[in-house]
Amino acid sequence: MTKLKLLPFVAVMTLISLAGFDLLFGQFQQAATSTVSSDVRTVGFRTAQWQTRHMHDLKAADELFEALQGVGCEVTKNDHNGHIDIQFRCPGWKTITVENGDYAVQWSSWLAGNGLETVILNPPETATLEKVRFRMADWRNVHLHDAAQADQFGAMLQMIGCEAERHPHDGHIDIRFRCPAWQTIALHNHNAAHAWQDWLNQNGFETEHSH
Repeated sequence: MTKLKLLPFVAVMTLISLAGFDLLFGQFQQAATSTVSSDVRTVGFRTAQWQTRHMHDLKAADELFEALQGVGCEVTKNDHNGHIDIQFRCPGWKTITVENGDYAVQWSSWLAGNGLETVILNPPETATLEKVRFRMADWRNVHLHDAAQADQFGAMLQMIGCEAERHPHDGHIDIRFRCPAWQTIALHNHNAAHAWQDWLNQNGFETEHSH
């Protein structure tokens, strides 16, 4: 999983004014250079399938291309039939780190608005998103035989604040993990919240879901 701590300039975000984005990006740069902050938050995101945006404004298309590339997505740009197609995907979970909870919500809104599945770890209380709380007091082991699946599983656990260890041996991979303190993730829709809760339950976590 790639953690990005500095992005190229992105000019316009869905649901955020240009002036507001200037402030947002400034906060994100502060998170990148700050060594200590009590309110730094993590936003996880992915989209396994290719997404397409049809655009007629060349400048806006270039800005979207640079923004998606900046957060680690695979991106292509094609100009045809009087418009521009921006195609992108990000099949593995990635994260960005931002200065505070409000900016985490704004970044996740931009990502979700562009078709990516997003997760905010420990969102602010003011976030009007569906939330799932979870913990696992004791260590648990999962045996996996596929290395890519093991890497993805471990990345997901670390993304949501769990301790996770990877131990390959005897033809399989053990992922050992725990999450003794309650953690919270925020999701942008009901289906995503239930999918995450189901995944957590299947892997032995205690969970609570609030709307």
